[in-house]
Amino acid sequence: MAEKEILPASLRILVQEAAEKAVSELYGPGGAPAIGTLFSQIEDMGVQVGDAVARAIVQQAVERQAGKMHAETCRCGEPLDDPTLEPHLLTTRRGDIGWNEPTGYCPRCRRAFFPSEPSAGPADR
Repeated sequence: MAEKEILPASLRILVQEAAEKAVSELYGPGGAPAIGTLFSQIEDMGVQVGDAVARAIVQQAVERQAGKMHAETCRCGEPLDDPTLEPHLLTTRRGDIGWNEPTGYCPRCRRAFFPSEPSAGPADR
């Protein structure tokens, strides 16, 4: 099953280099699984490593995005009481991730506040 390649060449090279290091780490010097290792075992390990990399990419991306959010004032312009960072947990297709999002309380609007823009999610919201 051929998939359309959307990764830039520089990222494909980086992935290949990381895969070579992972195989050496998994299977020792030479990076070859022991004779008799089932293909399904090799595939399962590859999937586990791939899922770990995917979780790390998503986690770092949303952490960096959340770091750009500011929650010092409400949309109404009122300063927020007690602006803090609150843990946010999410189950993704590749496993659980977590990050901190800015939050606060607007005494004027009398509601909790989470920044609406930018947000971790589709850009068209």
